[in-house]
Amino acid sequence: MRETRQVFNQASGFILVLALAICDSAWASNGYQLNGWGVASRGMSGAGIALEDDAMGAAGNPASIAELEGNQWQIGSTILHARPSFRAGEIPAGEPTPGNFAFRPGIRRGDPDQASQVSKIFFIPYGAATWQLDDRSNIGVVVYGNGGLNATYQSFDNSSFCPAGTPQRGILCFGDAGSDIAQIFIAPTYARRVNDWLTLGANALVVGQSIEIRGLGIFAGQSQNPDKLTNNDHDYSYGYGGKVGAQAQISPRLRAGLTYQTRVYMTEFDEYSGLLAEDGDFDIPSYVQFGLAWDAVPRLTLVADFQKIFFNSINSLGNSSASPGLLGEDNGPGFGWEDVEAYKVGALYRHNATWTWRAGYTRTKQPVRPEHVSFNLLAGSVLDDHLNFGFSYKVDHNSSLGMAFLWAPRNTVSGPNPQVPGQQLETSLEAFTIDIAWQHRF
Repeated sequence: MRETRQVFNQASGFILVLALAICDSAWASNGYQLNGWGVASRGMSGAGIALEDDAMGAAGNPASIAELEGNQWQIGSTILHARPSFRAGEIPAGEPTPGNFAFRPGIRRGDPDQASQVSKIFFIPYGAATWQLDDRSNIGVVVYGNGGLNATYQSFDNSSFCPAGTPQRGILCFGDAGSDIAQIFIAPTYARRVNDWLTLGANALVVGQSIEIRGLGIFAGQSQNPDKLTNNDHDYSYGYGGKVGAQAQISPRLRAGLTYQTRVYMTEFDEYSGLLAEDGDFDIPSYVQFGLAWDAVPRLTLVADFQKIFFNSINSLGNSSASPGLLGEDNGPGFGWEDVEAYKVGALYRHNATWTWRAGYTRTKQPVRPEHVSFNLLAGSVLDDHLNFGFSYKVDHNSSLGMAFLWAPRNTVSGPNPQVPGQQLETSLEAFTIDIAWQHRF
């Protein structure tokens, strides 16, 4: 019993340190939600909630840890390199009319003035630990980031296109323009094998998030509180929610998985109550995911998942960018995001006792509609396709090393400038990630 308490205390300290590391990280966006958590999931492009693989599985489906034998921990990181860009088209003759704002034609890339590519690489650490209570139930805790929104465009002379009375610098006339939104989830988990074919699990979600928005001073006249609109450094909010999951053995070779995350209710971002709808409210949307896993042959398992994320239910995300209210009001402008549907397929091949290989593909209906492009220039969230590959290497009886690779090809969304409808705008994003993790049984 004393040894168990000691291990638990050490693991709890490790999780706390990891949580602080995630809170201190900023990262570029792979959409509002990462495409899976941990090397096993991300190697199959976020598919596989019908499988049990490692402790990080609790982030996707809390029921998955019920089948894990013994105690284990895992620590790892997603290393991400994103390439956001923005292009403004030519302005038709006779436009803009007085009082309307036109973007300077040309291409702007995120962080174009940075001297080193290292500044564009972001680290997203994560970790988990599980303990087997008996032959039917496990407990655990998992700490992970849930993606983020980040795009920064450096200041430049823009006196030819910016209105008088502004600094006349940068794409929005008020210098550097950028967003930095990050989230951390801490999820204590319990899972139990109910009978020979059904396992159930649940976790409590304790969530923190931070935000910083810069360079939006040109919209002060459209805000309910211009002092709480932009350039107020980092602000923080905290909240809670839950996730439940199930896995079922349908036949000897076919398993099903289901998970549902509730809406996560967050405290308001007071320093940005003049920008985000509902006085700075930025709750995290609910989602549901269903998956199947089929053992095609003894060494090969094929998986297919469907996920739906209910972005439109959050006013600051779902409200139209043309909403009639002022920025920050309940009916104020938002990102105009639609709900997202993602289709995921993957394969797991157990080559031998030492090597396991994974691959996956996701096709996502990205949330940004053409008419809302201008409101999404600072939110790098327009990726459609994700291609993944990964492996695990068993170093010894108790330890293994895992890696996963992702390439999200460049995707572009185009739409009109609502101030100058004849001017076309494009926002683009391409991303690469490498995941590396160490797993140990104890």
